[in-house]
Amino acid sequence: MIYIVLAVVITIITAGLIIFLNLSNKQKKDYIRINTAEEAINASLDERLNLLKEIEQIINNSTELNQNNFKSLNIDELDSFEFDRKLSKITELFNKIRSDYEVELDKEDFRDLMTKLKINEEKNEASKSYYNKYAEDLNSRISSFPANIIAKISGTDKKEMFDINKFKQVKTDIVVESKI
Repeated sequence: MIYIVLAVVITIITAGLIIFLNLSNKQKKDYIRINTAEEAINASLDERLNLLKEIEQIINNSTELNQNNFKSLNIDELDSFEFDRKLSKITELFNKIRSDYEVELDKEDFRDLMTKLKINEEKNEASKSYYNKYAEDLNSRISSFPANIIAKISGTDKKEMFDINKFKQVKTDIVVESKI
């Protein structure tokens, strides 16, 4: 009788351990995918920043506008979500300027930069979509039993989702100056 009880206890402990390891591995895989996506997002944001700085320079040299959108932008204090929002607002502004100054900005280097910017935005959206998929998987997984216990033990927290729609309502902090 004692052997049966011992066998049942060992079986339960083994099953629990297998479940724990399986759920823990799934959480780790999600975290690896999320971190990979974050690296791609950060790289595309850095690239977009450089492209926007070049575009700003062309705008300043080709129009009477004096754009200075990056002077007060302290990148080190921004998380990826806020950095993306700010760069998106600057991109929107530059697209408006582009339509207002079509003749002045009808230059090959400006068109090339705008094309690179569009490609960059598409890569960024793809990376954010990938990030959101695995962040959503992780968040739903660690919200249910027994994965929530494993998440607490391993210190796994829910991940914030990229949601561009919520940022569109935020007032822009970009100032347009004129050289005149």
